[in-house]
Amino acid sequence: PTTLPVVKDVCGNVIPAPEPVEGGTYTDCEGTKTYTYTYKDCSGLQYVWTYTYTIDRTTAPTQDGEVATSSTVQCIADATAPTTLPVVKDVCGKTLTAPTPVEGGTYTDCEGTKTYTYTYEDCAGLEYEWTYTYTIKRTTAPAEVGGPVAKSSTVECAAAATAPTTLPVVKDVCGNTIPAPEPEVGGTYTDCEGTKTYTYTYKD
Repeated sequence: PTTLPVVKDVCGNVIPAPEPVEGGTYTDCEGTKTYTYTYKDCSGLQYVWTYTYTIDRTTAPTQDGEVATSSTVQCIADATAPTTLPVVKDVCGKTLTAPTPVEGGTYTDCEGTKTYTYTYEDCAGLEYEWTYTYTIKRTTAPAEVGGPVAKSSTVECAAAATAPTTLPVVKDVCGNTIPAPEPEVGGTYTDCEGTKTYTYTYKD
């Protein structure tokens, strides 16, 4: 403390302030810290004066500076834990270590959200929660991969115009192979000439 008592001996002489003895119950980040001054007069008689601090955390940790809290990806495999986390400090300025995140979100099948929630806790148990959110949204259509396969041929009889046995390999944007659907049969065939088509619509 900067303001100390004025202590006098029985004869009215002001006794200079002594060096304090530090004490208290402080551990981790809460408790008390005391400064005890033992004033002595010339005959060794004493006056003891103690100043007590109570250290009690009431302010939660806060984020220092801004970092991104969301992004959009097409594949769940790309929704990994963020590499850039906020700097979170307790009320005394100590940087808190990033905790292990809790994963959540609304992701089902191939779209939705995936979240990573970090709950920073100071030594008094006060918390700061930070969440990073991925939006998983498909915008790229499936595509044929590998070498192209034949898409046409000529036959003499309609009975020979059967569904093709060699189909393309089609994958979604995340690399998953899409099973071949049932084809839609069409064409211009009448009587004995024309075309017969088999159209396959692959959906992710």
